[in-house]
Amino acid sequence: MKMQIHADGRPRTANDPRGIAIGFTLLILTFAIARLVGASAPATMAVALTSYTLPIILYDLIVTKVHRRPSTGLDWSLFHKRAFDTSRFAVKLIGMCGIYAILGIVYASLPPGVFELYRLFAIGALLTLPLLLLAGAIYIALIDQVMIDPRDGYFELGSALLLRFRGRDWLKVRDLVLGWVIKGFFLPQMFGSLAIIISRFLTSTLEWNLVAVVAWLANAAILITLLVAVCGYALTMRLLDTHIRSPNNVPLGWLVCLVCYAPFNALFLHPLFPYEDGLKWHHWFGDVVWLAAPWGLMVVLAYGIWTWATVIYGLRWSNLTHRGIITNGPYCFTKHPDYIAKSLFWWLTAVPFLSVEGWFAAAAHSLMLIGVNVFYYLRAKTEERHLMQDPVYAAYAAWIAKHGVLARLRGKILVASPVSLDFRTTGERDA
Repeated sequence: MKMQIHADGRPRTANDPRGIAIGFTLLILTFAIARLVGASAPATMAVALTSYTLPIILYDLIVTKVHRRPSTGLDWSLFHKRAFDTSRFAVKLIGMCGIYAILGIVYASLPPGVFELYRLFAIGALLTLPLLLLAGAIYIALIDQVMIDPRDGYFELGSALLLRFRGRDWLKVRDLVLGWVIKGFFLPQMFGSLAIIISRFLTSTLEWNLVAVVAWLANAAILITLLVAVCGYALTMRLLDTHIRSPNNVPLGWLVCLVCYAPFNALFLHPLFPYEDGLKWHHWFGDVVWLAAPWGLMVVLAYGIWTWATVIYGLRWSNLTHRGIITNGPYCFTKHPDYIAKSLFWWLTAVPFLSVEGWFAAAAHSLMLIGVNVFYYLRAKTEERHLMQDPVYAAYAAWIAKHGVLARLRGKILVASPVSLDFRTTGERDA
């Protein structure tokens, strides 16, 4: 399959920004109307999830026709050529039910308190289980009919659960299980956090001063990124070309990713790298308008880039997975705009280089935040190691190396430098 490229030489991105723009616009309108009419948090959450995902799904299916991409592994001409295989369908249903049963057992076994979001999510999933099973069965029946290789991970797992171990493709089982481990860990956390943030957002009062406006915009950005994450984890579907091509197979990648999220960040990352002393940027110079105004603007810009780098994924955002290579939006400039923006946001808001305890404490806090940045650097590198297995990402990485922000800056610096060092050899020995 020939790689498609943009006019500037970048590999073509997996998403379509036009559908995402429609969904994002409707999402903002939903939140604005919800605040205006005083809507409840559950209703707002349901409408917001729908207003964001439905336009993207419809646009991708009707206009972009993502379901016909070769990357889906689907051939729609098989729909009328292939007879429906009831036996294979039943085995896949057993695989799906096995996954749900394992998740239910794990959620039920978690201790209360730290894992409360998972328990609440499990209760909600249990209440909607008949609907989930029906939707899953319909989807499996449809996709099985047009899959080029219908013996997918669900079939392999279902066969294993039926004790048919001979001839199993255990790599497919591994990838399916790892994909559900990722969804099972992150989706309840993101879903529960989204519900909490929406409730706070609807009841918060915006005060018209610089610090309050910056804080309100940052909270709104958190709300948007969480909603995009929930949609990303929930909608891993071949039909939309948002399925998991492969989970991250780098053990270090899992370690440095999971330690950045609850409950592991509270157990390890925060105690090991305490870069804050309780005083934020506005405590230091929030009343100094000429300094607070540009600083607050930088805070908003940092979180704005972070949000942009998340929203541009559309329905593909998730940790530790390959679900299509994104090469547009802020990813035109660097491979990891989200991690860069996050790091800048923390430096701008926590101002670890300022401390009432003196320069030594300030230096210590700065080193601690550098330690956190190292974790995100390792996340970036392990993600690259995983994604480099895809030729599209390898081509994208090569393009960024030549045309990204750092490459452009490096070129301008070399051109502007008054000193030119020429290390070319002539093949002759100097006298």
